[in-house]
Amino acid sequence: MDKLSIKAPVNSLTSAKMQIKSGANEIYLSYISDKIKNLSFSGRGKTSINKVQTQMNYTDFCKIIELAHHNNVKVELAANVPMSGDSPGGGHEFQNEYIEYIREAITAGIDGIIVGDLGNLILLNKVDISTHITASTFFGVQNLFHVLQLEKLNVDKVCLPHHFTFEEMKAICDKTSMDIEVFAHFGCSFIESTCSLYHHASEKIDFGVPCRANFKIDGDDTCENILDMGEDCALCKLPEIIESGVKSIKMIGRELDYKLSSTITYVYSYAIQELTKGKNIHFILNELKNKIDFSFWDKSFCSIKRCKYNDFSYYI
Repeated sequence: MDKLSIKAPVNSLTSAKMQIKSGANEIYLSYISDKIKNLSFSGRGKTSINKVQTQMNYTDFCKIIELAHHNNVKVELAANVPMSGDSPGGGHEFQNEYIEYIREAITAGIDGIIVGDLGNLILLNKVDISTHITASTFFGVQNLFHVLQLEKLNVDKVCLPHHFTFEEMKAICDKTSMDIEVFAHFGCSFIESTCSLYHHASEKIDFGVPCRANFKIDGDDTCENILDMGEDCALCKLPEIIESGVKSIKMIGRELDYKLSSTITYVYSYAIQELTKGKNIHFILNELKNKIDFSFWDKSFCSIKRCKYNDFSYYI
């Protein structure tokens, strides 16, 4: 069984140390740029709504890259701001600053960048930015044709939205030379970039998470969760993900406390390690219960069936 790579979020030097120790093979992060007041070139606020710093200064950014490379861990820059159009008045200041943000990261030794917008991707090709490029899930990839078009634009890896079945993942992996990535923990329930409910971007105003909220339905006094597809955890589906040919799994959580996000990384890392030894996933889950306090995992995900890749019928 092939080894599956884990890409984990990092928001500080401390979190980088914890994620690497917990088994991350890749990390992704962004550094603070003074060019944008509230948001950033990574599409996130500089401080999350729960007061967690989502980015670090450039000095720590460079230290994290050095630390990661010392431990044979790859580093990707989150440069997935949804757009970099012309500035008011028709100037190109925003585009130029976006390119400068990426070039400074390349100078620091970054291994690749995550891009989330077609215009930005075309811009990078135009100015001849030559580094490993991952197409973010914001591209909302629908099928193999879409993947192959991104390949023509010099994309090296594609992160698929959550709606793909394992058969579809395998069909894409078999017909492209690019690496394919999927989400393993947390993330959007829908086909990214299509619902128009952008949230958790760490704005100063807390919009909440509308797709996980309860709503009153016309003619009914009860509140129902009508938008949430209940997708948080893919731990039990790791064997199917590996068999599909997917190269890496991505964890969400730059806005989370590093202790929580690194624990999530550890759980997946341990499971993948034991799967490569031929162990059954359910046997591995029982082993994990003896290694960590698994009650929070069971309460938050298992007992309420917040499982990824479990039922694809609701996407039809």
